[in-house]
Amino acid sequence: MNKNIKLEKGDIITYKYSKGLEPRTTTVQGWWSGWTVKDLEYRCNYKVLKVARQQTIYEFKEILDEKEKEYLSAVIRPFKGRVDYIKKFDITSKEFIRIYLKNDEDIDFPYFKKGTMYKGMKLDKKYTLKELGLD
Repeated sequence: MNKNIKLEKGDIITYKYSKGLEPRTTTVQGWWSGWTVKDLEYRCNYKVLKVARQQTIYEFKEILDEKEKEYLSAVIRPFKGRVDYIKKFDITSKEFIRIYLKNDEDIDFPYFKKGTMYKGMKLDKKYTLKELGLD
């Protein structure tokens, strides 16, 4: 879905201010008209979940589920400011995630059965804490 499509008056936006809060829905009024989903997320710190017209033009999908976020948040808390990015790797029938720190250190997590955890993460893609909702 394209985050650069311009919003039009009457579009319906479903958004969250931050994690843990219930989603809210609003209709685009004059001053939001012409903005893009990217503009909304950047300027308003909203997590835009969905913009609807006759069809959905953008839908945000969470990468991590709530339990995964809760676990990773707790684990990285002592060195959160030093995290550069997080990646998921595939080794034969197992997978694992690795946290890369800014000082060229990294932390490997235990292996897990392929397709059972961190399903929203793509293999070998660098994810920032913000992308994962951990900032």
